[in-house]
Amino acid sequence: MKVGITGARGLVGTALTTLLNGCGHEVVMYTRNPQSLMSGKNEVRQFIPESAGDTNVSGLNALLHLAGEPVLGYWTARKKEKIRSSRVKSS
Repeated sequence: MKVGITGARGLVGTALTTLLNGCGHEVVMYTRNPQSLMSGKNEVRQFIPESAGDTNVSGLNALLHLAGEPVLGYWTARKKEKIRSSRVKSS
């Protein structure tokens, strides 16, 4: 299975990428800066939140959107809204 992950370098994305690789799946990591150092055997593609509709998703069986406000920290009402908003609006 070929799985794309936005936010693959975050807390959840890192663990999920490791798990998927360990199960033999192919992972495509989406990042705003594809030239940044990415470890492992994963394919890297550019993700621009402002134009998410133009993101190259060719060949994927699934796409997991994890990019956005970090989930670490106290989950105050404001923090929860920032987490939700950053994932719904993707910017």
